[in-house]
Amino acid sequence: VLMRAALHRILKEHRVLSLDYDTIIDGDISDLWDLPLADYYLAAGLEPHKTRSDFQAINAGVMLLNLKKLRDGKGDEIIQALNEKHFAFNEQDAINELCQGGILPLDPKYNQHTWSYPTDEKPVIVHYAGYEEAIWSRFELPRKYASIEVTK
Repeated sequence: VLMRAALHRILKEHRVLSLDYDTIIDGDISDLWDLPLADYYLAAGLEPHKTRSDFQAINAGVMLLNLKKLRDGKGDEIIQALNEKHFAFNEQDAINELCQGGILPLDPKYNQHTWSYPTDEKPVIVHYAGYEEAIWSRFELPRKYASIEVTK
């Protein structure tokens, strides 16, 4: 997963949507893609149990990265920190530590998981982060997609 920290070096694009493998997109994400990121390193969902008045903690499972802005030095700073310091949640913790003031909070409908802020809207991206089986059964999407017959 540490590849996300190097995307600003690998890709030529100005932005990229990074998704964990345990996400399901079930709706239109064009509004997410069109977010104004010029002044931000990234957009990501906040984690309420880690966020304080002076600290916005994000979950890195769904991030819209502003690679252009990350190329101004912050991306390399994140890589350097990952090489020099142990972080429990790797890039997520490094981003949380180094990008304060440069994170645009996502609407919770774009990274809905068991500890995200609730949303009044239908979730567009559901993130099955966690280890307990109960997390996966909380949402109906896995059942919806598991019932689709795959054909060649």
